[in-house]
Amino acid sequence: MDGGGGGTEDGTKENSWNIGDDGVRVTIVRISDKRAITSPVDFSNKNPNVSVFFGYSSKIQYKSGKSLQSNMGAYNRINPASPIPSVVTANGGGNIDSVKTYFSKEGTLQDICDKTGFDYDELISGDYVVMLEPLVYITYNGIKFCMTATEAALYDRMTSGDLRSKLGNITHQNLPLAMFLEKPDLGFPAWSGSTSGIRSNEDIISSLGIGTVRFTEQPEEPKDEDDTPPAGTKVYEYHTNTDVITAIEVKDTKGGKSGISPDDKAKVTFRVNGSTYTKSFVTPPHESTPLWIKWRTPSTPQKVTINVSSTHGQVITPTVIANVTELTESTPPDPESRDTNKGFRVPKVPKQMNVTRLTWGEWLPKWHENWEWESDWQWKKKGHNSNCKPDCTKNHGGKWVDKGKYVDNGWWVYTWREYYATASAESTVKPADQVPTAYKSGNTYKMKSGYGINIDVKAKVFTTGKNGDITTAQNAIATFPEFGYSTYNRVLELTGRNEFAFRRNPYSMYKAPVHFLPVWYPDRSDYAPQTVVLDIWTPSGQLMVYSDDKLRIDGSYFDDWHVAPQLVR
Repeated sequence: MDGGGGGTEDGTKENSWNIGDDGVRVTIVRISDKRAITSPVDFSNKNPNVSVFFGYSSKIQYKSGKSLQSNMGAYNRINPASPIPSVVTANGGGNIDSVKTYFSKEGTLQDICDKTGFDYDELISGDYVVMLEPLVYITYNGIKFCMTATEAALYDRMTSGDLRSKLGNITHQNLPLAMFLEKPDLGFPAWSGSTSGIRSNEDIISSLGIGTVRFTEQPEEPKDEDDTPPAGTKVYEYHTNTDVITAIEVKDTKGGKSGISPDDKAKVTFRVNGSTYTKSFVTPPHESTPLWIKWRTPSTPQKVTINVSSTHGQVITPTVIANVTELTESTPPDPESRDTNKGFRVPKVPKQMNVTRLTWGEWLPKWHENWEWESDWQWKKKGHNSNCKPDCTKNHGGKWVDKGKYVDNGWWVYTWREYYATASAESTVKPADQVPTAYKSGNTYKMKSGYGINIDVKAKVFTTGKNGDITTAQNAIATFPEFGYSTYNRVLELTGRNEFAFRRNPYSMYKAPVHFLPVWYPDRSDYAPQTVVLDIWTPSGQLMVYSDDKLRIDGSYFDDWHVAPQLVR
C-alpha cells in the first residue's frame, strides 16, 4: 500500500476537520474467497463525540453491495495503549509506512485478535490478510461524523455532491489518498492515478482508501494470457441455464454543468451470444452510473464474451467475461448397515458469511431553471408626420429598442436513487414418511439413525427496484455433518418459486426424495444439514443465504428390528 494527498482547509465551524482526528478500520479477510471473517473494528487515538456513523462495515462489504446506513447510536472505538501514527495528514501523503509497521507488530496483531475473537496463530498462518481503511472524524453541517473513504464517497452520492463541495479536500483527497494499493489485492486494483487532487466517488469506491498487511509473500499475478483477463475486463462466474444480471459502469468524461444529460440521448449496448441489449442512461459531471441487463446463460459450460459500447462517456469495463460452469453434485455414497466410524465427532455447523442485502442505484435527472434576459437590440426609425409631403424622403431619426426575451439557460441536476434487494431462507428438516418410529417432541423431531430425512427450503427475495432488476432464487446445495459439511453434497431440486427439496434418491426403494443417515451417527446428538441458497442475482452481484435446521437422533434402526425364535419341526 502507498500514500498520497494534498492540503486541506481549516473549514468552518459547521464544516471542519482537525488534524489528528483520524483512525483505522481493521478487518481480517480470508484470502481464498476474499471474505471478511471478522466484524470490522475501529482503532483511534481520539475519543470523539460522534453523532452519526455508518455502522462498522468494510470496503469489501460495500463492494459486495452493502448499503450505506446511518447509525446515531453509541460509537465505539479502541484506544490502543501504544498510539497509532498519524494516518491522515493536513499536507497529504499520510504516514503509510509507519501505519503499516504499526499494524504489523505482534502486540498490535494480538490486540486485534483479542478484540475480534480470532486466533493469533491462525491469523499469521498465511491464509488471512489484515485489511486497513483510513477513517476521519469530521464536522459536516454542524454534525460530527465518522467515515471511511468509501463511506465518504457513498455519502457524497446521497448528498448529490454537497459533502465534497464543503469538505472535498479531506473527504475526497487526503482521506482516500492516505492509503492505496501498489499491487492488486483482495479483488481491488492497484492505484496508478494521481496521488494528489480531489478524486471522484467512482475512483474512491473502486480503488482508494485501502491497505493490506500480509503474512506471506503475495503470489505473482498469472502470466498466462489465456487465464489473465486483459485490462478493462470484468469477470463473472455463472451457472448453466440460469437467469443472471450483468452490470458495468459508464463514466462521464466531458464534464460541464450537466454531465451526460437527457438531451444527449446516451445509450449503452451489450452484445451477448448474438443478442443485443440497449439501455439509456444519464450521469452527473465526472461521475459514473451502473447499467445492467438480465439474460439467461447457455445450457452447456463455456466462456461467454460480452462486448459493451456506449455513445457517450467511457465504459469502465468494455469487455465482460462470463465463465459459465455446471453446478455439479458430489453425490453421497449409499450408507450400509455394516458401516462404522468410531472416531467420528459431531462437527459444529459452520459459520458462513451470508450476503443477504445488496444495493445499487441510478441517477435521476431534474432540470434546474435559470431564466436570464437575452437582449435583441433593434433600431426603430421614427415615421413621417403630418407636416411631411407625400414624397418626403427626410430621415426623422429613431431609437434603439430591446426586443429580447427571457431564456432558460438552466442545467440538469441529479439525485441518486438507491435500490436494494434482500434474501432470507428457512430450512425444515424432518424424518421421511417411510420412517416408522419417528416422532415429534415439542418443536423437535426425533428419529433413529440409518433412516432417511426430507428437507424443505423456502427463500424469500424482496427488492425496492424493478422486478426485472433481480432474479429469483434458482439453486440450493445441502451439506451434511457426517461428511464434515464438505466432500459430498446434494444439489436440491427447484419445486416452486424460491422453494427447494431433495431430488429423488436412486438408492431409495421408493425412489423417494430423501437423504439417508449413516447408522453409526452418534446417539443423543443433533443432526443438522446446512443449505446454501444461491444464484439470486442483482446489479450488485449475487445474494447468498445459508440456513440450517436439526433433528435429534434417538437410537438406530437396529432398535426397530425384532428377531423372533422359530419352532423347528
